[in-house]
Order: sequence, then structure tokens, then C-alpha cells
Amino acid sequence: MLMSSSHPAAAVLAAVLAEQGVRHAVVSPGSRNAPLVIALHHQPDIDVRVSIDERAAAHHALGLALATWTPVPVVCTSGTAALNHGPALAEAFHARIPLLSITADRPSEVIGRGHGQTLNQAGVHGLHTVHHDVLDESTMDVDTLAAKARHAMRQALHGGPGQSAGPVHLNVPFEEPLYDLARAVAVPKAAETVPDSTSDRADLKVPEALRGALNEGKVLVVAGPRPAAVHRTPHATLKVNLPCLAERGAYVEGPLVTHGGERLLHDGQWPDALKPEAVITLGLPPMSKALRAALADVPHWHVGTDLEGEGSGWDIWATLQGEVSAAVLSAPTTHEAKEVWTRAQAL
Repeated sequence: MLMSSSHPAAAVLAAVLAEQGVRHAVVSPGSRNAPLVIALHHQPDIDVRVSIDERAAAHHALGLALATWTPVPVVCTSGTAALNHGPALAEAFHARIPLLSITADRPSEVIGRGHGQTLNQAGVHGLHTVHHDVLDESTMDVDTLAAKARHAMRQALHGGPGQSAGPVHLNVPFEEPLYDLARAVAVPKAAETVPDSTSDRADLKVPEALRGALNEGKVLVVAGPRPAAVHRTPHATLKVNLPCLAERGAYVEGPLVTHGGERLLHDGQWPDALKPEAVITLGLPPMSKALRAALADVPHWHVGTDLEGEGSGWDIWATLQGEVSAAVLSAPTTHEAKEVWTRAQAL
């Protein structure tokens, strides 16, 4: 007989997390979050790690989510402890990482009445999450709690721009007693979902301006950190045939892939032989200031949702023309471009 916390919200949430493939959780010690810790502890498929400081715990969970590309919950007690998840949530928001902040709370009727470890936690991380919600067992039945938990998981994986991943905040109030065990509640099975065929963007055509630059061997791929497709298939790499500048964490490979692209610049400018007429980006924006400056005036396209779930990308140079299919990355380049970039790689 599977045991869990006597609090339905904690038991249901932990069961849904395990059902949805969560395998790691980070918890910080506390009293109000005891039901959540107990419920996670009784899920045999979830490895629960302890980190005393809430800020450090959130960054620990952030690293696990980045390494596994699966949602990882970080759990804390009520009060200002919840605010300490903020820095990691902000990083996850901008890097599109599925981090789950789960904050225990006191019952709503005692908020603002001078009780210790109490503040307005609901929605406190709204600016840097793709979804936030309250799981209140005092007003919700098991079906509602399970539905909200599953929706939160979907948002963590697909709730960001262009159906990308992102952080989620769930606030869970508990009445005392907090430490009691009970037989695990029966969680209703998740409804089967039909894949959304409209998300396939492989039919994105190559724009005429980009096609011209491809024919002339004047297209440069800039691969930033963490293309989402790579992390959906652990240890995978992305094949690129075109000249490509790759930053750490881009996980791309090909005969013309170059790391440390700043060394190819002369006084911050491209040599004429290497100067691109079009740029294709994938993953997060490049971190190198020198590369950003050198590409400031070049028209650019972003690999769209057929590969990454990243929508139209970031218009970091104010030159974004639109999306292109991932298929363009395997397009052939000219013999002259191969020779020029091969020589540049040897510098």
C-alpha cells in the first residue's frame, strides 16, 4: 500500500509529477512544506535532494532541469523563503528551462493578519514564469488538483514563446497538522492527448533573399546555447553543413562549424571573404558581444518551431526577417565558401 501525505494537494501533486516523468526534486527544510516533502519522499521514481538554502536549492534544480531537459521541482516553506526562488526563475525564464517552483503557504484566511512566515505568495513570480497557479485543497477536489497539476506540467514544457519550455510557480496552502501520513489518494488517469499537427513547421519555405545568399555561399549559421531539440534527445548533436559559429552548449557539428568565432574578426569586423549576407540563428542568442556587434546590420532568420519550439526567436539586431525550416541547416554551400571557412578554421 502506497503511503503519502495526508494532505490531498501534496499527494496529488507528487503523484502527477511522477506520472509526467519527473525524476528529480530539490527540497529545502521547513515546516509548512512538510506535506510536499513527505509526498515526494513516498514517490519511488523521484530522487529527492536536500538543499538548505532556498536560493541555492532553486539553482540546483535549475541545473538539473538544464542537464535533463525535464521539469524539476524545487520546494520550499512559506514566507520570504518563496522569494529566494526568484533569481533562478528569472534565469529559467530567459533561458526557457522547465523549472518548477513549488511554494508551501499558510491558509489564505490568515494572510495579512500578522502571522509569521506569511506574505502574499500567489503570483509573486508572475513576471518571470510562463504559468502560475494556486492548488488549494480546501476548495478543490482531487480531480481539479490533478488537472491543474497536469496543466502546470504542460506549461513548463510548452507554455513559453512558440511552445517553448519555461518556469512555473505553484503555490500550495496547507492547514495544520502538517506531518501526518495517509494512504495515497487515487489520482484520476490523464486523458489521452492527440498531437497537434499544426505545430509541424517543416513546410516553411526558404525566402528568396536567403536563397540568393545560400547560392552565393554567403550564409552564416550562429548557434547559441541550448537548442531545445538537442535536449529532447539527450547527448544528440545537430548536423549543420553551412558555415557555423557555435557557442558553448550549442551541440552542433559539421565540417564548417567553428568555436570561438571572435578570433576570426579583424578589429571587430569581418574579413571580406567571410562577411555574410544573411544569418540563420538557432538556440538562444549569442553571448559574445563582439559577434553581436559584427552581425548588427545583417538580415537574419531564425530556425522555427519545427525544430526548437522557439517561435520567431529574438530580434536582437532588429533585422529579423522571419522563420525558416531546420532543413535549411543541411543545405549545401559553395566550393569557394568551403575553402574560405576551412582556411579560417585553421587560424
